[in-house]
Amino acid sequence: MTTILSSVAAPNVFGFSHNDYANAVINIGSLYALPVCDLYHNSGFNKLTLNSLTIDGLHPNLLGMIEEGSYLSGFISKV
Repeated sequence: MTTILSSVAAPNVFGFSHNDYANAVINIGSLYALPVCDLYHNSGFNKLTLNSLTIDGLHPNLLGMIEEGSYLSGFISKV
């Protein structure tokens, strides 16, 4: 688990982390006044929930898919 979480937070070969990519998408959405569904920061997946919401520390299991689906449907209904 620690290894997986570290690999998610660690920069890739280009020096960027998942957080960097999420923030880039948010910034582009802001630049063009577009709504952005920010699953990275708002889905409820974090250090405390990764074991219960993912199969491998990254990809959602059934409960994780339900959580993501709930967040996505709420987001879409507001757009």
